[in-house]
Amino acid sequence: MTTMKDIAKRAGVSVSTVSIVINHHEKERRIPLETVAKIHAIAHDLNYRPNRNARNLRNQQSLKEIAFCWPADFSSGISQVIPDLLTQLELVIQKKKLNWHLVLQTYERGILPNLMTSSFANQYDAMLIGAANKNELTRLEKTDFSCPIILLNRDSQRFNTIGVPPKAIANMAISLFKANDITKFSLVVDDNDYMASNQRVVMIRKAAEFHDIQIDQTYHAHYSYASGVKVASEILMKKDTNPLLVESDLTALGMSYSFNRHPSFAKNPLISLGVLDQGMTRYATPSISTIEIPSAMIAERSIKIIEKLFEQPNQIFHEDVLPKLNLRDSFPPKLK
Repeated sequence: MTTMKDIAKRAGVSVSTVSIVINHHEKERRIPLETVAKIHAIAHDLNYRPNRNARNLRNQQSLKEIAFCWPADFSSGISQVIPDLLTQLELVIQKKKLNWHLVLQTYERGILPNLMTSSFANQYDAMLIGAANKNELTRLEKTDFSCPIILLNRDSQRFNTIGVPPKAIANMAISLFKANDITKFSLVVDDNDYMASNQRVVMIRKAAEFHDIQIDQTYHAHYSYASGVKVASEILMKKDTNPLLVESDLTALGMSYSFNRHPSFAKNPLISLGVLDQGMTRYATPSISTIEIPSAMIAERSIKIIEKLFEQPNQIFHEDVLPKLNLRDSFPPKLK
């Protein structure tokens, strides 16, 4: 079993420093953020599990273990969503001075429902589940749980949910085009089988049809920088000068990289769905306009739901978070 001493040895810090970080007292003890991140990463890598009984004896308030569950087989760029959301969740916990321990719990695709009926779920006081697929959700709906469950960007009548409605994202994008007299555009979609992604594309197509805006070309990507470069090459070959709606900001960054090398295409109006840390698109060259899924707001609302569930365990809460429009250089000022 991994101990704090093991973590301290690998991190090159004292056991007391590890204890301060593990018990979430780094702010008052002024532990550098780099050290905090390093200790948490090593603890996750070593599969460290604190002795909850011992920790509860040391704390007047009962410690709560909160799991953030995410599939471990995501090799694509969507895994870059995790650090930002985890950081925002941790910031809210610290701001509220909650005696909660946030744990990143990965799982192999397809076995999540099995884990939920084992000691895996019993060790946590609440669980946030992200990126569950359709089959997993179907099985989860038929399973009884020992702790509150909150699903991220998924629909469920049985479980607590929080997310940005796909329809709201689609309407924001198409309304922007309509307001700027854009009658046709090209769409760059993610070919990976992600539920939320598929729902957004369906809603974008419906909204475009409703407003008589034509989707002239559809390009297929795989949520990565390299895929964005490849899509940009297709667009250049076709001499497609339509405004671009890109489903992934990671793909959009790769596209921007290529367009910067072809001045005639560098000024094509482009807006993407923003799920990464917004600094990545804000400080790109040119800066990329996004319809942001606001991780800070999702984190804040998620923590509030968990707080409510500890007080009202039999209630079901559903929270919608509205997207945020960030207009920048890639959507030319004259169109704003």
